[in-house]
Amino acid sequence: MKKYQELTLRYLKAQKKRTILTIMGVISSVALITGLGILMLTMQNKEIQNTIQNTGFYHFSIKDTDKDTLKQIKNHLKVDRAGIKMEGGVAKPLETGYISVAGYDEDILDIMKENVKIVKGKLPKKENEIAIEEWIVNDMKEKPQIGENISLTLYDQTGEEAEEELNEKLYNYEYEKSEIRNKSQNIKTKEKIFKVVGILENSPNWKMTKIAKGIVTLDEIGNIKGNNVKDKAFIRVKDKLPIQESKTDILQDFKIDDKRVTDNEPLLKRMGESGNAKFDNSLIGIGIFLASLIFLATVAIIYNSFHISVVERVKQFGILRSIGTSPHQIKRIVLGESLVIGLISIPFGLIFGTVGVSIVLKILNAINFTLSGNVKISIDYRIIIVSSIVGILSVLVSAFLPAYRASKVSPIEAIMNTKVDKKVLKKIRKSWILKRIFGVEGEFAYKNIWRNKGRLFITAFSMCISIVLLIVFSTFIKHVFDRSVNNVKHGSDFILSSEHRNEIENGLTENDYNKIKNITGVKKVYSTFKESLLVTFPKEKFTKEALESKKYMDADKEIKTIGKTNYFKPDQESSLLGVNTEMIKELEKYLISGSVDENKINKENGVIIVPGMYIYDTKDKKQEENEGMELKKVDKGVNLKVGDYIYVDEDRIIYGEDTDDKNISLDKLKKLKIVGILEKFPSKYNYDYNYNTIDIVTTEKVLKTLTKKKYYDNIQISLDNNEERYEYAKGEIEKLVNDRKSTINIFDKFEEARREREQKLGVGILAYGFVTVIALIGTLNIINTIGTNLILRTREFGMLRATGMHMKQMKKMILVEGILYGIIGGMIGTVTGTGLSYILYKIMIGIGETKWTLPINAIIISVVGSIVISLLATLIPLKRVSKMNIIDSISIEE
Repeated sequence: MKKYQELTLRYLKAQKKRTILTIMGVISSVALITGLGILMLTMQNKEIQNTIQNTGFYHFSIKDTDKDTLKQIKNHLKVDRAGIKMEGGVAKPLETGYISVAGYDEDILDIMKENVKIVKGKLPKKENEIAIEEWIVNDMKEKPQIGENISLTLYDQTGEEAEEELNEKLYNYEYEKSEIRNKSQNIKTKEKIFKVVGILENSPNWKMTKIAKGIVTLDEIGNIKGNNVKDKAFIRVKDKLPIQESKTDILQDFKIDDKRVTDNEPLLKRMGESGNAKFDNSLIGIGIFLASLIFLATVAIIYNSFHISVVERVKQFGILRSIGTSPHQIKRIVLGESLVIGLISIPFGLIFGTVGVSIVLKILNAINFTLSGNVKISIDYRIIIVSSIVGILSVLVSAFLPAYRASKVSPIEAIMNTKVDKKVLKKIRKSWILKRIFGVEGEFAYKNIWRNKGRLFITAFSMCISIVLLIVFSTFIKHVFDRSVNNVKHGSDFILSSEHRNEIENGLTENDYNKIKNITGVKKVYSTFKESLLVTFPKEKFTKEALESKKYMDADKEIKTIGKTNYFKPDQESSLLGVNTEMIKELEKYLISGSVDENKINKENGVIIVPGMYIYDTKDKKQEENEGMELKKVDKGVNLKVGDYIYVDEDRIIYGEDTDDKNISLDKLKKLKIVGILEKFPSKYNYDYNYNTIDIVTTEKVLKTLTKKKYYDNIQISLDNNEERYEYAKGEIEKLVNDRKSTINIFDKFEEARREREQKLGVGILAYGFVTVIALIGTLNIINTIGTNLILRTREFGMLRATGMHMKQMKKMILVEGILYGIIGGMIGTVTGTGLSYILYKIMIGIGETKWTLPINAIIISVVGSIVISLLATLIPLKRVSKMNIIDSISIEE
């Protein structure tokens, strides 16, 4: 033999099964790292592309920018593109459909090219020309075509102001009383005739915003607005440059006030450049945490293979040492094996990881995961390089300890196979529980697993790391899944909302509700009343966190109370929702304590409260400087419990002009009993926490006894999944509305609801597909470790049979060992995995509101799965041992 390294290839060829198993472990680990990297990059790029289609490809905007400054900004070293957009006003041809008219220059059209696409005709080149979105053209009564004139009444509003107004119409149940509606009544208007020269492609989110683009020339905006032009510059930083740092330099160079600047936050967040240190650090933290976990898991999986490989060849290493091989050369032999396995495995891991992601994306595209186009795989050379480096490092790190141990093998003890830890044997106690349950075989199994603590550690650690991966990634995916599919403002296909809810001839009635409910294709109908009123309760019920707000305090920093009572004096109205049976059912899953039983609520004049609220954060320096107040979300603002009473004041008695504050009696207010407490409102309630006060929900019956409400504020309609019935149901709903004398707004949310259903399905495929891959890798790891450990004990089993143990008893003993390994590994893995999942949750708080819950499903699956897999892992080696005769078994060297 010329070189000791030649033994490396000889052993790998001789032990083909062992080599293949090790290679499979490395391939699966590298594939996991590669697949995760490519998948995250692909989904990030898709999110970026979708955001660009919605908002445009710019990083920040600057309002009130003059032409000279814009020209200088365009020539800045760090600016890739800069364009200007001028707001011309908002036309309102439909009750629930507006046109935001604006002028774009050539640069802004390039910046917005994914957001502005011509379907028919051309973009405006002359004054009085306009291009508008297709959906608004189809919905307008005139249905103007290319070359035809349209007359529009332009309101002096921006697109953002118009969108806010439309949202108020939908989500504010008292829109008629709102400040936004009053403001909209006094907006200046101007009549203008345009020639339609182009039809624009619909914005991806037009169904949600109901704001259509109307593009005209910059000169036309000058004609419309005169000197009152509101312009905005949109800036895109050059590629590869740090965006926030570049923005700061640009603003400083041109002495631009930060107050005039608005970030394209949706895009910057997806690029990891939000400027929000907490958000960006959380993203980095999540990446480091998951990458570190995968690296450790990879090291553990490969380590098991090399450790077992070294244990198998103790006698061989002893012989090599006896003929003069140095410890350093032994170490090089083992490390050489790991390097060869790494070089073979890594290319296959890269290929399988990439192909695996491609298959997943094809499935997603087949089910139309996104309505904005297919998901295209994104591969970055950095992912390939990092995955390769991590693969090589993990293989070398995994092999180092086994190589070190191999180099320390004593030649004489290895050749004679005399190394037995007798002290350990003496310390093993009997397990009377296992003996009672499984007989003497159970006691033997217990002693066997504790006889070799090193083997127990390796096996338990192997199972533990697999379980940890499953629990942690299940938790991570759950949070991602919840944020992807539950951040919904509505959850219904249609929403009806009347503008004049308190007028007899215009209100939505119970008769309307029944008609809608009987329409073919309608699955559920949710109706809601809402009233704003003052709510009071004992001041002691406020939590310490809620009292951080100065809103409740008087000049002496004492909580303001009603007269001589200990009930605090509210200056912010709460929302009282009265909902039907279907809406009451939605509360069940969010119930913390108490009941949502409708009969009980009606009988006890009861309400259900949400104790969360928004408060003004007094720790924010801006508040003290009167530059604006930051809001802070408090999940529990009050310590009210089921059985407590609250008082409501619909007529603002406590603030009446003729009321002597000191003589106010609670008897003048209406008393309600708390029968349930919610974590939050369901998404169908279209509602979030109120400011500095709690919100309450009750039945329609109770609300009618408390208020003068007779007409629904809001009716939500959910269709069944048969989309063929959509057009029929929509037609019937529109017919019902058109037959009414009132003006009822119809908000068609069907397309958005379908998008959410597809998103939920797509995220589910990604999530559970990924967890399945992790579970398979963990399963192979466990089977490999336990199976090999049993094979290495073939001689031991032969000796047991020689001393009188029947094959049936041996099988039972080995199966019990499998169960014990599963229980021990499952317990350690679930505790460790649960702890790490909580750490991950704390890291993820920075990217948005989320709630940690005990991953009970993952724990159950992990424990049960580990026991079942451990049992399965014993079957193959058990079959092999049972076929061998006693003499052959004893003659095998361990």
